[in-house]
Amino acid sequence: MRGSKHLSELIDLSALKIDALNIVKAPTGSGKTYFALTAIPHSIGEKALWQVVYLIDTINGKDQILRNYNAYSYCKAWDAIATGETLYWGDGDESVVIMTYAKFGQLLETRPDFHKHFKYIICDEMPSAIQYQYFEKRPNLCSIALHGLERAVRNDSTTVIALTATPNQIPSNFDAPYTFIPIDEAELIHYTVDEVRKYTNLEYLIEHLNPNETGICYVKHITKMKEIEAHAA
Repeated sequence: MRGSKHLSELIDLSALKIDALNIVKAPTGSGKTYFALTAIPHSIGEKALWQVVYLIDTINGKDQILRNYNAYSYCKAWDAIATGETLYWGDGDESVVIMTYAKFGQLLETRPDFHKHFKYIICDEMPSAIQYQYFEKRPNLCSIALHGLERAVRNDSTTVIALTATPNQIPSNFDAPYTFIPIDEAELIHYTVDEVRKYTNLEYLIEHLNPNETGICYVKHITKMKEIEAHAA
């Protein structure tokens, strides 16, 4: 790995704009999830639970975060408190509620101003949501979610942040002001490529890798992941 500082050490929250989509380009291993689920809610304090929403593209990704971070899944009781429908007199929590883009779109479908209730909306890998909206006839839940985020940028009360390693699709597919947040990439900790091995299929590659080393393998479907897991066992 290169660099010595994580994303939370390099971003000044006061520099984030409230009237533009704040695009943060950061590679794998740089601490994007930690920044979103720890640094931002800590800056708010116990009210973070009601003021911060984290959007993710898949249910599997959501479940992984729920297992490893101080985060909660969407529920109607939280919704009623966050939107002011129900008063809550207890203590809050320095945590966030996480939901998929599709769930966010579903909530916006019946309440177009749902986004107005939050101080921060954090978007994990927004390019995935941009692609998903074309998988079926629009409007669909992902396209509704994206339009809601565009409105959130314009409502002057919500800071919208897009965390991604590949932001190129966002500017041409997001109909609202945006800005790239500058980061010192030389200082940012991140994984580096030391060697490239050509392969025709993942099964062949796994057979020739060192089993004592740790790596990351990306596949599009959980079924394929299970096949590779069984092959590597």
